[in-house]
Amino acid sequence: MKTLISLLALCGLLAGRVLAAAPAAPAQSADLLLSCSFAGAPAVLADTNAPRLQRLWALPASADLRKRAVEQAARLPYLGLRGQLPGGAAD
Repeated sequence: MKTLISLLALCGLLAGRVLAAAPAAPAQSADLLLSCSFAGAPAVLADTNAPRLQRLWALPASADLRKRAVEQAARLPYLGLRGQLPGGAAD
């Protein structure tokens, strides 16, 4: 659990750093809640200022966390549409 919290905190800090370094975005509509972009894991991991992130990314627990996150994200369409699907539809 500590690893998960540490990894999420690190991702939050990294996202803040990336967003702070990003150029200002053009004005958006008033109802927009969030707008962000991500350089991509390969670009972030290739940065010479990210040796600790590279070590964390290579940990077995990080691989397990990435796998679980992808598996849970893959279920989101089913969870969002299950009220509209026919009875007994597979996940």
